[in-house]
Amino acid sequence: MFHSLILYTIFRAIREDGDVVRSVNRNQDNKKITSYHRLLMGVAFFDILLSVGLAFGPFLQPTETEFPYAFGNQKSCTFQSFLLTLGLAGTGYSACLMFYYLLVIRYNLKERTIAR
Repeated sequence: MFHSLILYTIFRAIREDGDVVRSVNRNQDNKKITSYHRLLMGVAFFDILLSVGLAFGPFLQPTETEFPYAFGNQKSCTFQSFLLTLGLAGTGYSACLMFYYLLVIRYNLKERTIAR
């Protein structure tokens, strides 16, 4: 159950990245990637890293820990913790995206003003 949820999250984040790229490609007049697109790509990218770290977590544990299915070593455990820590940057990107929405919706700022 938990692994299927993680796989869903990975596929959803990849789909979001693809949607952002397609929306930029559709806009032929202005091919510029906006702040919104950058923030959304950051959220999706770090979400993928976090999901991969969670999905392989039980397998990357050192064998000395006696976790079921653990066949890793200290380096694989360190790599997994690196993925999990880096994946938490998605939370910061989500906060920035919420702040972006606040500026655009509540204060009616335009993209040009935000980009400065």
